[in-house]
Amino acid sequence: MGRRYFKRSSQALENYEAALALYRDIGSRLEEANTLQAMGMLQEDLTLGLEYCQAALELYTQIGTKYSQSRNLIYFTSNILLKLGRQQEAVDALNRAIDLAREIPYESFVEDATAKLREIQG
Repeated sequence: MGRRYFKRSSQALENYEAALALYRDIGSRLEEANTLQAMGMLQEDLTLGLEYCQAALELYTQIGTKYSQSRNLIYFTSNILLKLGRQQEAVDALNRAIDLAREIPYESFVEDATAKLREIQG
């Protein structure tokens, strides 16, 4: 099963790389960011995965989409930070996500991030 997953993951990454080139060519920064985030989640190397997610987050910030910034921080960046043992950075990311979600406002994100914080902090 591991080999099948790896093969699918490799194929997915190839497809995402092709999509990324297309989105960059046509100037679709939101789709570029979404693709970077997806690529980050497929990385076996967590540090590399975090780099992709942070690159996506930077684009979301440049675009000004607080929804996507908050979503990235809650469901992607904080998860990788926790897996890397960087708990305080994950807590900071979740607190930032809560602030962004309150600005939108998007209560579901506030609730999800708050629940994750409770889980982390015991």
